[in-house]
Amino acid sequence: MTDTIRILIVEDLPSDEELVKREIRKAGIDFISVRVETREAFLSSLHGFKPDIVLADYALPSFDGMTALRLTRECEPLLPFIIVTGSINEETAVECMKAGASDYVIKGHAGGIGSAIRGALEMKRLAVEREKAYALLSENEERYRALFETMAQGVVYFDADGVAKSANPAAERILGVPLDRIQGLPCMRLFEKIKNENGGEISEKELPVTVVLNTGKPVGSRIMGVYNRMDESYRWVRVTAVPLGGSNGGLHGQVYMTMEDITEIKTGQDMLRRSLQEKEVLIREIHHRVKNNMQIISSLLNLQGGYNRNPELKGIIISMQNRIKSMAIIHEELYRSDDFSDINFGTCIRNLANELLFSFVEDPSLITIRLDVADIRLSIDASLPCSLIVNELISNALKYAFPGGRRGEIFVSMRKEENGACTLVIEDDGVGIPEGIDIEKTGTMGLFLVRLLVKQMGGAITLYREKGTKFVLRCQERTRV
Repeated sequence: MTDTIRILIVEDLPSDEELVKREIRKAGIDFISVRVETREAFLSSLHGFKPDIVLADYALPSFDGMTALRLTRECEPLLPFIIVTGSINEETAVECMKAGASDYVIKGHAGGIGSAIRGALEMKRLAVEREKAYALLSENEERYRALFETMAQGVVYFDADGVAKSANPAAERILGVPLDRIQGLPCMRLFEKIKNENGGEISEKELPVTVVLNTGKPVGSRIMGVYNRMDESYRWVRVTAVPLGGSNGGLHGQVYMTMEDITEIKTGQDMLRRSLQEKEVLIREIHHRVKNNMQIISSLLNLQGGYNRNPELKGIIISMQNRIKSMAIIHEELYRSDDFSDINFGTCIRNLANELLFSFVEDPSLITIRLDVADIRLSIDASLPCSLIVNELISNALKYAFPGGRRGEIFVSMRKEENGACTLVIEDDGVGIPEGIDIEKTGTMGLFLVRLLVKQMGGAITLYREKGTKFVLRCQERTRV
């Protein structure tokens, strides 16, 4: 004990005061003191001197220790108070301790005064800490109770037998059962007509509370439909159940279960899901009808070509048919796809190359079309112009690269990098494009369309004339914002 303590001594004899002070000094206690012997002086010093401890004689001529003790407890309930007297019997000692004295010391044995003071001060310190702890506990309990009563999540406590012990108002709203009726209900009776996220029934052993009690492991974020008895409808909730404590024999203690009402969220999600399904059906039907309409247009052109004797005009009609087919193939792939944001363009190239081969070559065995196109996925915005470019370049190769029925090969490859950069290569080993022809200035419809589409895609196309003809298209697939 290093701090100086303030001692209020209630004593009428200065000699007895000196005796007490001497024993305190012997005990190594640093102190200052004030002596009083009347009620008025005691009350004045109690408030003015503000002692850390009171040492009081049991009996004085005009005052007494028991009265001083009572006054002290009225003003300072935790202030240490020691009775110091010349003689005291057992009954009086018990009376003093019951009245609130910290200890008592016989003047003839005053050597124990030091330990008594230390013990009394330690008792006060512990009492102060205990009161602070009680106050903090009470404050936390009030906060918890306020949170428990006002939180939006429903909360139910279950005992080891799965019987509800307490619940909050949110649980009452979700379940449609009054709080006084929730308490004492087994979990299976509390959760009647319960169903899982898909609408199927949930058995008792599948209930989160039962799972926790049987396994001792928490159950988190399980979506269930609980029947509200008040409005006779289902509320969708996200349930979490956790064990609290346990006991011997593998049995588990209470279960803390929360229910977050997500009815509005799930209803909105279901409506959105149905809306998306309806839109997917509609979009699929649109692509199907577009493809059918293109086939009708192609058939009309085919009929028109049959009545036309002009070879040049007939070639133009065939080119138009193939362009329409190239777009129809894209819509056919979209119709079959589960994802309308992009399609497997490799499949489109394979189908288109086969259509073109049988459209332009009388003997398809003379020309080999070799493909190196993996399952590349392109957006619809990139697929349509790319299909038209592939159509034009393969058509040109089939029409002009192999004159006189000569054999040959057309090679088509396509690559797409992770960053969206695409490279399309179409080459043949035919007679090649003459050096005098500038593809940037040629007036043919096919190459003009290629240049237009490449510009539209923000790409660049390069022509190589070595060993036939080779076109290399480089572009960046654009992402929709």
